[in-house]
Amino acid sequence: MVRLINYLIYSNVYIAICAVSLTVQTSYILGLSIDHYILLLVFFATLLVYALHRIGFSIDYLKQNDRFNYLKGIRKHLIAICFISIVICFYIYLDVFGDKYWVAVIPFLISMGYVIPCLPSKNGLIRLRDIHYVKIFLVALIWMFVTVYLPYINEDRIPNSSFWIHVLDRCIFIFAITLPFDIRDMDQEDKANVRTFVSLMGIEKAKMLSIVSMVIWLGLACHQFQSYSWVFGYGLTSIVVVYLVVTSNEKKKDHHYSLLLDGTMLINLPFFMFG
Repeated sequence: MVRLINYLIYSNVYIAICAVSLTVQTSYILGLSIDHYILLLVFFATLLVYALHRIGFSIDYLKQNDRFNYLKGIRKHLIAICFISIVICFYIYLDVFGDKYWVAVIPFLISMGYVIPCLPSKNGLIRLRDIHYVKIFLVALIWMFVTVYLPYINEDRIPNSSFWIHVLDRCIFIFAITLPFDIRDMDQEDKANVRTFVSLMGIEKAKMLSIVSMVIWLGLACHQFQSYSWVFGYGLTSIVVVYLVVTSNEKKKDHHYSLLLDGTMLINLPFFMFG
């Protein structure tokens, strides 16, 4: 079972399922139809971006880390996943959006810039995520584009107040659950000389920022929803996230982050589907 869980996590299938879950939640919240082609696009686009990111993690000073040793062992799988995902994404994207191909240009460029060195610096080319304090905002922005913007623009909707509130909702949630990952990656970011909110504020203040973000997120839910089951789902998710944030530290196993924290994206789904 542990081997299966590890493979689902590090092959990025698990995080891709989480992305689909958030996209379905968006469809319920904004009254969109659940388009299976969009869900497939979200799934394989997430697979592609995360696989590229995993492939780029062959850094010498991390070679003794269990997580990176595992990734090294499935490197060929990740490369195959990249090629398959590119083909499927290209086909679905052209089929779904057709002459609206421009709608994903910005999120595509940001996503590629996040994982592929593209900016000149005194030490050579760097990725967007290597800019001080920028990584967490890029993650929130990319997830918002993929799980909110794409399904919304697919129905030719004109952005309204509900859309913008949900954009804020999604960005705050992703920000809150991503911040603890910087605690996990403190050593990695320090050696790469990349400053994060954790290095700026310290672990405890960064945790408090994440918790405050979840309180704001829950407040937005109370403002957005009339369904008690939806608000309850947000409340339950908030409790789980806060617990995981409080118990986060640099010595926690990666499953605390990549399995449990990422898994909070799945908690709400049953409340939207059956509430």
